[in-house]
Amino acid sequence: MVWFACPPGFGVCLCPTRGLEVKYCWCTIQVRDLEQSLKFYQNILNLRLNRRFTSPDGSVIAFLSDGESADVELIYSEKSTKCEGKGISLGFKVPDLEVALAEVKAKGVADIKGPFKVGGGTQFFYIKDPDGLDIQIVQPGF
Repeated sequence: MVWFACPPGFGVCLCPTRGLEVKYCWCTIQVRDLEQSLKFYQNILNLRLNRRFTSPDGSVIAFLSDGESADVELIYSEKSTKCEGKGISLGFKVPDLEVALAEVKAKGVADIKGPFKVGGGTQFFYIKDPDGLDIQIVQPGF
């Protein structure tokens, strides 16, 4: 609930109103090769394919998630602008960064930046998705 002061002429009341209630749903990524991207997000990040369909304009859309968080929406269309991934990253939380790093390496991911340690014990590393988008794997500090 949000409280705000009423406009002049309406006394000295505080009027309750409901603020906009939102819940983050998904992040959309335009991809060059849907099959290659699905393979990356399913095999490297262990996301599950929730649904896949072709929209009326011919775009192929796939939603993936870990079952608890917001979805990653992948869209392939010959007509759409492709994501360059500059200045954008998707973050995925893991319980043990060393285990995650070893698993990613074992799955053949070669382009790895880090690991990095920051304040509060948080540590992370970056990998790239097939379209060059930074994927941050993070173990939060305590």
